[in-house]
Amino acid sequence: MAARLGNAPFNSEVMSPAGSDQGSATLIRQRFSPGLIMAAGDAVTGLRLPAASKGKIFYIKNTGTNQLAILYVYPAVGNAVNSLAVNSPIQLGPQTSATFIAGDSTTWHTIPVVPS
Repeated sequence: MAARLGNAPFNSEVMSPAGSDQGSATLIRQRFSPGLIMAAGDAVTGLRLPAASKGKIFYIKNTGTNQLAILYVYPAVGNAVNSLAVNSPIQLGPQTSATFIAGDSTTWHTIPVVPS
């Protein structure tokens, strides 16, 4: 579903997280940027961001309600999120969200700065 953010289309997607590691996590497609991605964490599965590209933005919301419903958000292979090690996932708690902004071609930054 596409809405508009200024002159740019703004995508809203409900995704099903999958996999238990970076290679098998559900891939968020680059074309969704800017976009709101909603997914229910389950403490096992996750989403994988596309390769960082300066200016790309994703708003990711963990819609999980169980207190153990962690949503893992992995960077693309060779990328990092905040100060985490390369290829390491960030964990979004249930009913939390963060804005992921690519600052360059290798790093995603979050607002708010989710503990990492």
